[in-house]
Amino acid sequence: MLLVLTVSLAGCVNQETPVEETDEDILKESKDLAEAYVLNHEDYMRYNVTEPVFLVSEKLDCSNCWSFTYEFDLISAKYPDVIDTATITVTVQNLEVVETVYSQGMKD
Repeated sequence: MLLVLTVSLAGCVNQETPVEETDEDILKESKDLAEAYVLNHEDYMRYNVTEPVFLVSEKLDCSNCWSFTYEFDLISAKYPDVIDTATITVTVQNLEVVETVYSQGMKD
């Protein structure tokens, strides 16, 4: 009786083969993470004037690594009548933000 029960339960186990993500899938997810980082950046949330504009992505010399650069206009924290431009480069490795570089200056 025990043997029959074991055999019948073994047929109910779902053994899906994991689907491997392609480089293109990981690139898209990485870009989505970078964009979410920019949209949640404190200065963007507080002072933004324009939506972030994606400028460029670069494949880096490591597995599943890219950098993504965005730019947006924002109100200057120092001079509220001045519009600055901010640039953020977000580095994503294995679907995790590992580095960011933020710069802000007067708009030309």
